[in-house]
Amino acid sequence: MLGVALFLALSLTFGRRLVFRILRWSNDTLESEMANITTILVIMGLLALLTNVLGVHFVLGAFVAGLLLGQSPMLTRQLGAQLRGLIVGLFMPVFFTLVGLTIDVSALAKPQFLWLTLLLIALASVGKFLGAFIGGRFGGLTPAESFAVGCGMNARGSTEVIVASIGLQLGALDLHWFTAIVAMAVVTTMAMPPMLRWAFARLPMSEEERTRLEREEFEARAFLPRIERLLVAVDDSASGSLASHLAGLLAAARRTPTTVLHLEAMRTDTEGQARHAERSGALVEAAAAAGAEASAASRVPSPSATSNPIDVTTRTGTLAGAQSAVAAEAIKGYGLLLIGCEPAVVGNGFAPQITQTVQGFPGPFAIAIARGQQRTSAAAPLRVLVTVSGTPVSRQGAEVAIALAHASRGAVTALYVGAPRAGSVWRLQFGEALAPRGYADAVVREVIEMGEHYGIDVRGAIRPSGSVRSAVLRELSRGPYNLLVMGVSPRPGAQLFLGETAAEMLARVGTSLLFVCPEPVPGAEAEKPAAASGV
Repeated sequence: MLGVALFLALSLTFGRRLVFRILRWSNDTLESEMANITTILVIMGLLALLTNVLGVHFVLGAFVAGLLLGQSPMLTRQLGAQLRGLIVGLFMPVFFTLVGLTIDVSALAKPQFLWLTLLLIALASVGKFLGAFIGGRFGGLTPAESFAVGCGMNARGSTEVIVASIGLQLGALDLHWFTAIVAMAVVTTMAMPPMLRWAFARLPMSEEERTRLEREEFEARAFLPRIERLLVAVDDSASGSLASHLAGLLAAARRTPTTVLHLEAMRTDTEGQARHAERSGALVEAAAAAGAEASAASRVPSPSATSNPIDVTTRTGTLAGAQSAVAAEAIKGYGLLLIGCEPAVVGNGFAPQITQTVQGFPGPFAIAIARGQQRTSAAAPLRVLVTVSGTPVSRQGAEVAIALAHASRGAVTALYVGAPRAGSVWRLQFGEALAPRGYADAVVREVIEMGEHYGIDVRGAIRPSGSVRSAVLRELSRGPYNLLVMGVSPRPGAQLFLGETAAEMLARVGTSLLFVCPEPVPGAEAEKPAAASGV
């Protein structure tokens, strides 16, 4: 018992960090087929053997392995789907086939044994239902909610069958008792869905549950929850500091593992490069810590935000070899590249080093350019102006703007610029109640509702006429903004070009800029080995 207690204590503390590091090493280093799946199976086998050495069944070790792997940020959706496919397609059918071959169904035909099995089902159901019902009442649930919990918890599945199989192997159960336990597990499992459906039909949905379902529906459509690993390419410039700060704010909400690729103007001593990379990594960690505190204090705190620090890895490279350095890192699997390098602008376009960095990454990217007061300090609350047009790209740019404002305790204004609409004229003349809802109002309202999911009050601004450039410059002059965010799409070509509007903002705006490109650059490709395909 002391050995098991020590095993559980070490597994749930140091083991969580160790499993994360092993998975990241496997993903970033190994190049074999399904390296991550193999690593997971090895971890499971080692922990199972360890508990077996302690004198406890290996099932405990496998269970703890699943617990630790499930909490690792490296267990992405794709890798989790591959793992579930392996379990559902191989392990579970084999296990339950062996169980089916073992039981003696003919024993249920004997009246005495059949009554014993029915009594076992009744005792198990009543005991577990009452335990869950009473626990729910002690936990503050209503009788209807506690009844639903009891119905859902009454099902027995693989766990009971596994324990019964162990008992059969050890001789603690005979074949008839094993058959009765399997029959009990099958009956209670099959009875649970209709019982739970019946209980839920009589249970009014609480406001908390409705909020949770809306949040899950929003996250299923959102852009940021799909980013499971973040890559930051920066140098020692003010734009690099701004990009590091913004990366930490984005990583704070979901504790996203982040890799900082620090690019030097030229190759220097290894110690100096490592020191500069650590400085950029420290900026990311500091911003993430501030973002986690802001989320905890928000009226809609992020369910994933905790006080634990995010995992930040540092790498080094040169600006001249930025494309190859980013491409080499990209094959390890990242959901977003955030760039902050100078010079960022040459003439009316982006500098060649920015173009090369983007071309090395086959996925969504963002470019941060520090201007104004953020040339000296990027830690102030962000007062963000974001342009919206109703397109998916602008919607995802607005989501990034809202997330940044939420993590920095800032504010957001959504600016829509378009042709005059009948609804807007009616609204000015006759008020909100008699005015038809126009396209511009619908676009701005969508962004406002997005802000409600983050706990941010988004201010909407509609400019019915004029160019986007004039409207943005006018709005920036009116408010104390320190960041302009634009969702843009890259155009094909050797030079990075994000559209006429982005080019005008690049040339005219004196406020810090963040261009968010949810679409990869056309033609940007990076071969991704199978070992990294899971992350």
